[in-house]
Amino acid sequence: MAYINLTLLLLVATGSAIGGALRYLCYGMVLTMIDRLFHDNSHHAQYGIIYSTFFVNIIGGIIIGISFTLLPVKFGNPHHAFLMAGLLGGFTTFSAFSLEIYQLLSKQDYLPAFYYSLASILLAVTGVALGVLVGRIVAG
Repeated sequence: MAYINLTLLLLVATGSAIGGALRYLCYGMVLTMIDRLFHDNSHHAQYGIIYSTFFVNIIGGIIIGISFTLLPVKFGNPHHAFLMAGLLGGFTTFSAFSLEIYQLLSKQDYLPAFYYSLASILLAVTGVALGVLVGRIVAG
């Protein structure tokens, strides 16, 4: 069986473009909220992107949990290609999370790095579990 075909590749590419654009919009939304909550730019400059990545990864976890429960998401089908590999792959970001942890560690911000790592992993997995629960409730 061929694991790559042009139709699925185009679905992944389209989903990734949409997911990346949605992540960019969410980053802007979160940064705007941070500006309103913390009326100084120092907090925004130091932690704004981290909050944004945290937000999209938690939301992505919830969505992938719902999708996993409600859709046929086996590798190689259109749902998986567009939604999971494409849209959610473009929306969530482990590489940005890893860079942010590295940046905190390189500034010797060990406690924020630890809390961010722990909270991201625990809440993303909790988000997936919540999404699965919601999917099961919706599915009846």
